[in-house]
Amino acid sequence: MGFDITRCFASSINANENFVTHIPEHWSMDDAITILSTYSTVWYGLIERANLKRNESILIHSGAGGVGQSAIIICQYYNCDIYVTVGTEEKKQFLMNEYNIPENKIFSSRDIVFKQKIKQLTKGKGVDLVLNSLTGDKLDASYECVANRGRFVELGKYDQVLNKQIGMFDFLRDISFIGVAVDMCLFETQDFAV
Repeated sequence: MGFDITRCFASSINANENFVTHIPEHWSMDDAITILSTYSTVWYGLIERANLKRNESILIHSGAGGVGQSAIIICQYYNCDIYVTVGTEEKKQFLMNEYNIPENKIFSSRDIVFKQKIKQLTKGKGVDLVLNSLTGDKLDASYECVANRGRFVELGKYDQVLNKQIGMFDFLRDISFIGVAVDMCLFETQDFAV
């Protein structure tokens, strides 16, 4: 299994040997594909770029998705105070059962009510980190959930491609906006390795 910047999925490629490794015998192909892409995204976004620290607070959007679950696992390892959004009641129940996320820390991703709930639960402070995949007014609401000196990690490309404007005033609060594109990271690394 490995990465290649030319195709999403393929049965054979000419790959840079620095980006491939053997699939462990106890993993299925589904395990290899999902673990490689989701954990690489979370590692690069939260660990490498946002410098996740122990005991920080974080809002993870789309918590029941692959990247969301990978982020939850890593943030639980870091003993973070975790807040999540999901799109359905079934996904909410899944996170409560599978990851022991308290019900009062799981919000809907279908509206912006999560912003008021997070402000309320953090006594107006907001969270240290937001791992964002929402767009439009939900992106704006997510950005407003970041505490002073916090970090906003943007995974989605939709608003970036549209060159969506964000409030410049928040930069006075020393908020870092981190756009994550693992494919670009690999492209730069591959060029450097050649």
